[in-house]
Amino acid sequence: MMAVIKDITHANWIDKQSILTLHDGEKLGYMEAGNTEGEPLILLHGFGNSGRNWKSTFEYLEDDYHIFAVDEIGSGQSSCPDAYAFTITRQAQNVLELMDALGIESAYLAGHSIGSYICQAVGFMAPERVKKLALVSTFARMQEKPSDIAKSAAMYASIEENRPNENWYSERADYPDQEGFRYQLEDLQNLPSGYFAPTWWGMTMTDHRNFLQFIEAPVMVVWGGNDMGLPEVYREEFKAYMSNAEYHIYEGLGHEIVSRAPERLSVDMRNFFKK
Repeated sequence: MMAVIKDITHANWIDKQSILTLHDGEKLGYMEAGNTEGEPLILLHGFGNSGRNWKSTFEYLEDDYHIFAVDEIGSGQSSCPDAYAFTITRQAQNVLELMDALGIESAYLAGHSIGSYICQAVGFMAPERVKKLALVSTFARMQEKPSDIAKSAAMYASIEENRPNENWYSERADYPDQEGFRYQLEDLQNLPSGYFAPTWWGMTMTDHRNFLQFIEAPVMVVWGGNDMGLPEVYREEFKAYMSNAEYHIYEGLGHEIVSRAPERLSVDMRNFFKK
C-alpha cells in the first residue's frame, strides 16, 4: 500500500526533519516527504535558503516521488563547520553519502542556484547515481578574477554582522506562499555566522565548464527571463557546454523561480522526469 508523507507544515518543519551524521562527524539535515514507494527525488536549495525553500514545489510532486529536501552544509539543521570554504565537491560528496545511508542507488536530482551547481557535481562525479537532473537558475561558473572573488566574499562576510532583512528577496511580493516566505526569512536570519563567506567562496571558486561534458544523465535547465544575476553571456556559455539539455525560459521571472512558480516548475519537472 502506498504511503505518502503529507503532514508537513512550516510550523512543524524542523520537528519533522531527520539528521544524518556524516563520516567526518558533521550533521546533514533533510526532510523526507512524498510517496515512500516512488522513485527518489533529491532537492537542493539556493544560497541563503534551506530545504524548506522547496516545500511549495514538492507538494505538487509528493504523490509520484519519494522526496528528500536537503539542508546543505551550513544551513538549516545541518552543521556549520569552521572552514575556509564549503566547496561544491564537498557538498556533492555529502549528497552521495546521504544516498548511501538511505540505500538510494540512483535518484532524480533538482537544484536551485548553488543547489544546481552541487547537482552538476554529483552528475559528473557519480554519473551512475543520477537518473536525470533539473537545474534551476543554473550556471557553469561565476567570477573568474581572484580580485572579484575576494571582493564578493568580503561583502558576504560583512552580511554576517548585519543580518539580511526581507529586502534580500527582491521578488518576495510575488511568492504564492507568503507564510512560507516569513519562515524562509527567519531561516535566513538564523543562519550561523560562519555560513555566508565560506559558502560564497566555495561557489565562486568553482568552474564546471570543463566538467559538464562528463554528465551522462539527461538535463533540464530552467532560467528566469529577468534573472539579472545570470547575464545572457553566462547562459550562452552554459548552452555551449551542454548543448543537449532541455531548456525552459520563464519570462517575467527572475532568479527565485522555486519560490515564485512552484506549480509551473513541478509540472515541467514531472514531464521531464517521465520522458
